[in-house]
Amino acid sequence: MLGMGIEATAHTFGVGITDEEFNIKANVQKTYTPAVGGIHPREAVQHHLENADKAIKEALNSVKLNLSDLDFIAFSQGPGLA
Repeated sequence: MLGMGIEATAHTFGVGITDEEFNIKANVQKTYTPAVGGIHPREAVQHHLENADKAIKEALNSVKLNLSDLDFIAFSQGPGLA
C-alpha cells in the first residue's frame, strides 16, 4: 500500500509518500520565504499555487510512481491559510 500526504497550512507546501510500514519513500518541500517580515498570507497562497504541481510531480518522480499507483491521498485541511 502506498499513500501520499500533502500539507500546505502555512509557509511550506510539503508532499510525502509512504508505504504500509510507514517507510518514507519521498519527502518534498517547497517553502515560501518572504524577503522581510513574517508570512504574507496572499503571497504564501500564491507560492503554494505555483509549486503544488511541481512538488507532487517531484515526489512521484523520485520514486518512479504515477498517481494511479497510490492507494490513498491525505491532506491537511486547516487551520492555516485560506
